[in-house]
Amino acid sequence: MPDTRTARTMEEGGASSLSAYVAQHLGQLRDDPLADGSGLFRDFGVHELGAFDDTIRALSGAPLAYAERSSPRSPIKRHIYTSTDYPANEEIFFHNENSCRFSWPLALYLPYVEPPHSLGATALADIRTVYELIEPAVREEFADRSWQVMRNLRDRRTTDTRSAVHIRPSTREHVWFNHAAFFHVMSPEPEVGSTLREYQFDYQRGDVLVIDSMLTAHSREPSTGPRRIAAAMAEAYAADHNRGD
Repeated sequence: MPDTRTARTMEEGGASSLSAYVAQHLGQLRDDPLADGSGLFRDFGVHELGAFDDTIRALSGAPLAYAERSSPRSPIKRHIYTSTDYPANEEIFFHNENSCRFSWPLALYLPYVEPPHSLGATALADIRTVYELIEPAVREEFADRSWQVMRNLRDRRTTDTRSAVHIRPSTREHVWFNHAAFFHVMSPEPEVGSTLREYQFDYQRGDVLVIDSMLTAHSREPSTGPRRIAAAMAEAYAADHNRGD
C-alpha cells in the first residue's frame, strides 16, 4: 500500500483506471513494506462500486461480511457498506477496525463517494507509536490481564476477554490493538495530541484510502453536508494466531 503522504495517482501510474493500475503494479503493491500502515489512491476516477470491488479483490481477495457489529452500517453492494452511520456533528475518535472481535480484517478500504460542505477530515495514527508512548507498566498490565468486552443484546448480556496487545503478522511488531478506551464508559471527548496524528487530510471525490488495520488507527472529524464514504474489509485474521505475544 502506498504512503498516504505520497499518494499514487493516475498520472504517475500511467494507467487508465485504478483496476488497470493494480493489474500493472500488483507485485509491487503486494510486496511494498507497510512503513506507514496506509495508502491513498487519488485521481483514478473511482466513482462506481464495481471498480472498487475489483480493486479489493485484486489486492486482498474477496471483501468480508461485516459480522459481530458494534456500529451501524448499511449494505450497499455485496460486502461493501456505508461507513459508520453516525451523526455528522459528532466526532468518531481513534480506533482500529474491529479490534473488539476475536477475528478482524487486516485491510480496510474506504472509497470516498461524496465530499462534505466543510470539515470531515480523516486522521490516522501509527498504532506502533501509540504502543511505545504508553507507560511500560500500564502496557504490561494490559498485556497480562487483557480487557473485557461486554455487549447487551436485547434481554441478555455477553462478555468476553480480548488481548490488548497483539503482534502484526507480517512485521512481527507489537501493537496496541484494542477497543478498551473507545468503548469505556469513562472515555471523555477525545483530546488526541499532535504526536498521535501521523497524517490528517481532506478527501477528494474518487479517493480510495487503504488502511492496515493493525498498524493504523483512524478517526473522523465532525462535518457539515453529505460526506458519504463506503467501507469494505478484507484479509481475515484470528486472535488465536497471536498466541505467545
